[in-house]
Amino acid sequence: MKKITPSLTKIKGTVIKTDLHGSATIEINSQKFVHKYERFLPVRTRIRAHNPPEIGAVIGDIVEANFCRPLSKTKHFMITKKIAKAAHFKLIQEKKEEAKVKSKKKVDQKRGENESS
Repeated sequence: MKKITPSLTKIKGTVIKTDLHGSATIEINSQKFVHKYERFLPVRTRIRAHNPPEIGAVIGDIVEANFCRPLSKTKHFMITKKIAKAAHFKLIQEKKEEAKVKSKKKVDQKRGENESS
């Protein structure tokens, strides 16, 4: 197997999903400036990266990934090191799930009101 050499393009993000075949999904949160409204808009980017067994990043780890040659159709990054464990990662995930449930209940209530009218 060829050795994978990462480039100098580095990104930092949180591992949100790991797979059996040495893959991980990394989420990068950033802000984009919108000139029309003169405000910052939060932006979430998810990338697929190779998770080598030497590093073994798990869900909730903050990692550094480098751009490398295409490893598959969607994997173009490789995790190079673990920086830290994300504080309160489980709490954030639980809050996101609660928000999904609440919004789904609101939609169901509106549909029920519209059908009874």
